[in-house]
Amino acid sequence: MQENFTTTKKTSDSKCFFSHATVPYDLNEGGSVYGARLLEWADNLSGLVSIKHRRGSVTTASFDQFNFVNPIQLGDFIFGEAFISGTGDASMEIFLKFVGEKSVTGEKYLAAFGFVTYAAKKLKPGEKVPKIIGETDEELSIMQGYEERKKIIREKIERNKALTEIIKL
Repeated sequence: MQENFTTTKKTSDSKCFFSHATVPYDLNEGGSVYGARLLEWADNLSGLVSIKHRRGSVTTASFDQFNFVNPIQLGDFIFGEAFISGTGDASMEIFLKFVGEKSVTGEKYLAAFGFVTYAAKKLKPGEKVPKIIGETDEELSIMQGYEERKKIIREKIERNKALTEIIKL
């Protein structure tokens, strides 16, 4: 019996959101949200997106780019949004952004954004990760750069292979 795989999905089918009020536990010694905490939230959020898109097992392949734009302070709200920004046969690139909001004034600011790649695990014969269709102007604009980002990542993977040969254990 031949499997019937979904070949294309819309970004809204797997888009996920995150919200959090910062607390002292989240802060570094400088008084802003610890970068590793934000990366943890990014990995969790992008993992949810990739699982919803694939509806199967996935694993984090790489943090391709992550930009800390503005610090998030104690008491600020943080809102995350993530969606599939490109797909390969067995991989998904997830774009995510974190927007901060001053809890007292309501002023919003871009806190961070980035791209994370997830790999599909245990693909069945003939199965590929579904392609993606953007729905908003922001999504379509970000998705336009996928092929160039993918090319840069492939080059980086090749350089990293050489590095793994010289790294001492």
